[in-house]
Amino acid sequence: PEKLARSCDINEPDDRLVPAVLASWAQANVAQANLDYANAQMTPTVSLEPQVRHYMNNRYPGHDTLDKTQYNVSVNVEMPLYQGGGLSARRNAASHAVEAAQSNIQRTRLDVRQKLMESKSQVMSLMSTLQIQSRQETLSQRTRELYQQQYLDLGSRPLLDVLNAEQEVYQARFTQWQTAGQLRQLQINCLYNTGRMRNAFGLENHTIQSVEIQP
Repeated sequence: PEKLARSCDINEPDDRLVPAVLASWAQANVAQANLDYANAQMTPTVSLEPQVRHYMNNRYPGHDTLDKTQYNVSVNVEMPLYQGGGLSARRNAASHAVEAAQSNIQRTRLDVRQKLMESKSQVMSLMSTLQIQSRQETLSQRTRELYQQQYLDLGSRPLLDVLNAEQEVYQARFTQWQTAGQLRQLQINCLYNTGRMRNAFGLENHTIQSVEIQP
C-alpha cells in the first residue's frame, strides 16, 4: 500500500499507538495494582456490622420491659498484626516492581525511537541503492541486446559472451528484488514502531477469526 512507502516519514510516534509501549504501560498498571493491594493489606479494615434481633416476648433477663425488636450496630477493626514483616516485604517488592516498570516504559520509548531512526536511515540508503541497481540492470540489458545482435547478425560475438550477458541481467534483477525485500521489511518495521500497521493495511474495524480489530 501507499502508506507502506511513507511509513518511515514519521519522526515522533504516538505512544498510544505503539504496541511495545502499550505493553510496557500494561505491565506498569499491573505493578501499580499489586502495590495498591500491598498497601491495602497494611491498612486496618474498618467495617460496620448492623444487627436486628426480634424476641418472642417483652421480658428479658435483667430488664423489665423492652421492645421485641432490638437494633444494634457494631464497628469492627481488623489488622493482620502477626504478618507485619511479610506485609512490609511484599509492599517493598511491589514498590520496586512499579519503579522497574516505569523505567521500562522510558527504555521502551527510547528503543522505539532509536529503531525508527535506524530504519529511516537504512530506508534512505536502500532507496539510493535501488536507483543504482536499476541503472545497472538497464546497462546489463543494453549490453545483452548488443551482444545478441553481434552474435546473430554479425557473428563477431562468441555465444559465451551472450550467455554471460544474459546471466548479468538476471543477476542484476535478482539483486534488485533482494534490496526491495529488505526495503519492505524496514518499512514494515517503521509501521510497527509507529503503531500504524493496522491502519496501513486497512484492518481497523474489521473482524478476523471472530476478533474485531479496533483502532
